Amino acid sequence: MSPMNNSISKRKRTKVRNVLIAINITGASGRDCLSGILQQIQSGMQWQIHLLNDIDSIIETLKNAKEMTFDGIITEKPSLKQSADYLNSLGIPIVFTDYHDESAELGENCSLVQLDDVAIGAEAVRFLCSLGHFNSWVFATTAAKSKFSKLREIGFREALHKKEISPTILSMDPERPPKLS
Repeated sequence: MSPMNNSISKRKRTKVRNVLIAINITGASGRDCLSGILQQIQSGMQWQIHLLNDIDSIIETLKNAKEMTFDGIITEKPSLKQSADYLNSLGIPIVFTDYHDESAELGENCSLVQLDDVAIGAEAVRFLCSLGHFNSWVFATTAAKSKFSKLREIGFREALHKKEISPTILSMDPERPPKLS
């Protein structure tokens, strides 16, 4: 058998996996995550993907999809401990791309992929420094100051501190936008 025929034969024997991807893609980080997943699939994964943009309805979707069985799930954090417990009970591989509910435990069939938010803040400084010299530095964050935003600010501040630069930190409150002069 020729090498080409051999690779075709192997591809035919590979089972196509039904994978549910439940990621909110309305934000840039969700789109980046989906882009990474699609790049991985293009590298030879034999997956048939099912995209669910409403992550809050993942449990209902799984319960109502009796005719569809999934071989794996890639999703964001479960919003409730009950959701994590249900997903763990399915007995199929699950990858969480984020996980904020400390009370919910990952099951044996679960993996976790998290961003290093401190490194992302430091990378922002490295990138901006590569563009040249700046007289002032500003880190703009939301009024809510989410966990990831706080960690990115830490990375940003630490990287600037190493360069002996003092940034200005702006809190962007939607109720009171900053006055620009």
